[in-house]
Amino acid sequence: MGAATGAVTERLDNGCRVVTEVVDGARSASLGVFVAVGSRHEPTAVAGSSHFLEHLLFKGTDRLDAVTIAESLDRVGGQSNAFTAREQTCFWIRLLGEDIAVGLSILGEIVSDPALREVDVNAERTVIEDEILGAHDDPGSVAAERFFELVFPDHPLGRDPLGTLESVRRIRTDDVQRFFASHYGPENLVVAAAGDVEHAAVVKAVSMWPTRAAAERDDGDAPAPALARREVLHASTEQSQVMIGVRIPPRNDPSRDAYRVYDQLLGGGLSSRLFTSIRERHGLAYQVYSERAQFTDAGCLCVVAGTAPEHTERVVELVGIEVDDLAGGGATAREVDIARQSLRADALLAVEDSSHVMSRIGGSLILDHGVRTLDETLERIASVTRADVERVAQHVAGSPRTLVVVGPIDDVADGVRLEGPGWR
Repeated sequence: MGAATGAVTERLDNGCRVVTEVVDGARSASLGVFVAVGSRHEPTAVAGSSHFLEHLLFKGTDRLDAVTIAESLDRVGGQSNAFTAREQTCFWIRLLGEDIAVGLSILGEIVSDPALREVDVNAERTVIEDEILGAHDDPGSVAAERFFELVFPDHPLGRDPLGTLESVRRIRTDDVQRFFASHYGPENLVVAAAGDVEHAAVVKAVSMWPTRAAAERDDGDAPAPALARREVLHASTEQSQVMIGVRIPPRNDPSRDAYRVYDQLLGGGLSSRLFTSIRERHGLAYQVYSERAQFTDAGCLCVVAGTAPEHTERVVELVGIEVDDLAGGGATAREVDIARQSLRADALLAVEDSSHVMSRIGGSLILDHGVRTLDETLERIASVTRADVERVAQHVAGSPRTLVVVGPIDDVADGVRLEGPGWR
């Protein structure tokens, strides 16, 4: 299978933006409709509205019910799903390139004219309540939800995109109908297609979607500066779930690629600092890694680990040791090069998968208002220096820390300082 050939973007007369990328040799076509609205754009009283709509749109339209949609996709071996994030919502379909018209027709109908029937709203409310309850039973989800609440206090970015049981129970049919009418106009949509696709054919299909006014996306105020926070949530689990992290710059910051390399070096791979220390050398965790989340005006980087309760404090201590060593210039040229090469390989391998390509180009256009070429991505990764990584590492080590632990313990000793330069 060959590589992707480069993205082509176009804004249509109806306001919708289209981005396509051919993957040479692909038989599949991956289609996605990205909507410039997520949980941060919801009124507090109806938090979870974006996620509610994610469920409801595949319930169909007045012309296409859910069974007809499912049968149409099964007939061509198609797959469909959706996700809701803090700054975007996406509905996607993957099927053979020869059947792309089927996918475009279904996506066009559900994002343009969903039925949003009261009977479906009431049925999905129960499903979403069960989804939230399931998340409450998962210590990893509980830790992540509380971590975001503490990192972005009293701000919509700190809310779980699922909403709460209370807010979901408050949402009525007219609430989701108003939210849809306000945010799902074509000018708030990006249609992405990758794989065995033709740009002109996608444009022709999407240009037939109706024009409808929608409110301009309003991200609201930026989050207030982070404060050092620590919280231990007692839970009757076998493991302790640990999350510790800091705020980092937003996604459009010039340091974005340096954070990617730092994240990879710290906890992104089998040779990363955290994996080598905590799992391989000390044998204290099966799962340990770091991850980033970068938004329009803020971001965060955190370390995640699951460990036996009696090892919780030692794991937190070992995380601090690695963070401080990297901030003190401990990253070797070899480590930085391995991290860069790993990210390079990830980028090159991803262009062989139409789903990955669709997600990348659609997400980039909706959030960054542009799409990097593969060469640009590789050049930026390659340009990150050891000094760049050290500057990022010093920011991480010097920023106020948030620590959340969920597990069968009542407290964690102060093995890691949450303020000031250095975690140890």
